[in-house]
Amino acid sequence: MKQIAILGSTSHIAQNLIYFFSQLHPDVTLTCFARKKGRGQPYFSFPQHDFDAVINCIGLGDPKKIKDAGASFFRTTEFFDNMVLDYLETHPSTVYIHFSSGAVHAHFQASHINASDYYGIAKLNAEAKHRALSHFSIVDLRVFSFFSRFIDLKAGFLMSELFLSLKTRTPFVTSTQDIKRDFIHPKDLFQLVWACILTPSNCAYDVVSLAPISKHDLLEALKKKYGLHVILQESSVPVGPRQDYYSTVQDSFVLHKPQYTSLEAIEFGLSDD
Repeated sequence: MKQIAILGSTSHIAQNLIYFFSQLHPDVTLTCFARKKGRGQPYFSFPQHDFDAVINCIGLGDPKKIKDAGASFFRTTEFFDNMVLDYLETHPSTVYIHFSSGAVHAHFQASHINASDYYGIAKLNAEAKHRALSHFSIVDLRVFSFFSRFIDLKAGFLMSELFLSLKTRTPFVTSTQDIKRDFIHPKDLFQLVWACILTPSNCAYDVVSLAPISKHDLLEALKKKYGLHVILQESSVPVGPRQDYYSTVQDSFVLHKPQYTSLEAIEFGLSDD
């Protein structure tokens, strides 16, 4: 029976992992840690346990929180990451899975770092430390986009706003500019995490679905299936460097080949199953 710790157990991704562990591997013992009282064990008790794997889901869940956090985001990321790295010093066989971000692929200019770069730089810094500790089993999973029924409707992401429009039957207002995103299916993400636990290594993987989707194609699909009312508005504001935010790297397929496309992942998140 495996003993697994989940840090940041109230986060969007963590809630999905907990659900699939209960459905697919009920023999696994999960110990959940959270800062909110009553939502998990306190972090100070973390070193007192013996874990086969630690899954770090700690992170700010929406763009506004990341922007408002400023320098504190670096400190939070480093504090909990270092807590796990210290744990590995006395538990070297433990597998550490750290949720990173596709934002690490951004092109940072050292002389022009702004607030929108903080998230990617903090994740890249963590990944660099992990590769330097090559004697430990540490895997960084770079998630680009993720959606499920557990999403915070106030998060400010494209899908949280779309989901809210569908639930309240109100028009979804968006610009005519198109973007492309890759949403990993919750089950595919879980299977990749499980494969990483069973196959210890020290590396990073881009997390991809079978196929990304454009905003326009997504809106058309939601119109047809759910009757979404869309209002398009012209905008002169450039989309920015993340217009096409997805990866074509398929290294993770050696562990788990995804079974679902981005559209299928979104439809699963909108379903009641």
